[in-house]
Amino acid sequence: MQDRMDGEQLDDLSTRIDGWLDALRRDNEQISAVDRVDEDAVRRWFVRLRGDEKNITTIWFAL
Repeated sequence: MQDRMDGEQLDDLSTRIDGWLDALRRDNEQISAVDRVDEDAVRRWFVRLRGDEKNITTIWFAL
């Protein structure tokens, strides 16, 4: 079992997630937006997807 990540490790992982989501957005027209909010020591990403039966669906990622 690994100890909690320190701030530098979290920053590195956040940067990797940002890059991954940016690449997904560029390559997938179903992704309408990717937003990020950092508050209360939680990093959150909101990925908005265009849907067939529902106009927009949002997936939340939290770190």
